[in-house]
Amino acid sequence: MGENDVDGGSTTLLSPTFDLSNSVAARVRYWRWYSNNQGSSPGADTFAVDVSNDGGTSWVSAGLLGPTGADTVGGWIAAELDLESLLAVTSQMRLRFIASDLGSGSIVEAAVDDVVVTYIDPNACNDPINFCVGAPNSAGPGAVMSWTGSTDVTQNSLTLISTGVVPNAFGLFFYGDAQQQKPMSNGFLCLAGNLYRLPALQTDPLGQASYALDLANLPSGGAIANGETWNFQFWYREKPAMGGGYNFSDGLQVLFCQ
Repeated sequence: MGENDVDGGSTTLLSPTFDLSNSVAARVRYWRWYSNNQGSSPGADTFAVDVSNDGGTSWVSAGLLGPTGADTVGGWIAAELDLESLLAVTSQMRLRFIASDLGSGSIVEAAVDDVVVTYIDPNACNDPINFCVGAPNSAGPGAVMSWTGSTDVTQNSLTLISTGVVPNAFGLFFYGDAQQQKPMSNGFLCLAGNLYRLPALQTDPLGQASYALDLANLPSGGAIANGETWNFQFWYREKPAMGGGYNFSDGLQVLFCQ
């Protein structure tokens, strides 16, 4: 183990340059593994995540793991970066991950996988996009949001869908005007800000739920208009053996427009 880890300095992983110059709501989602809790000097090193908007000439910190804490003991962990909260997005964006062993005797391991960049083009009526993470459930790898119909409010024909849910379980779709990724019960609450609940329903024997969104009959305060971006998620009951009692799908970000 000690012969095949990060040793005597830093190992750096650089992304290619990517263009976000004509975008809003730019985010990076990825999975990471990091541990420094073994060896004769554990808990002495860090794992840095940085972002650049000038092709790598300068860098801004987007996160620093360690030297101790829950993120330093291994295991795959989902992470998300709101790029626009860190720096202005440009045509010369780049990511950097640095795993370091600058002390003596610690065993440092790091990995990054499934890196996804998402954004909205304000000049285009883009399809809804998934964000956040749906945690595994008793039926499989987790519930996933999707949709059919139109995002044009004037057509009022958008149907929300969630698949991979626990079969024959009670649940409901809900929506909000902001995003987060907050651990809750068996999964992650992906919505923030003002939240609005839609009617309860039951999944079918295949673990699918769907709801035809009636944009003319929404909860008080939760009216939706073209030009607005809203976020949707599915909450559902989980089998008692899973412990937490309920779980969530991932999130679906919808730009309503013609």
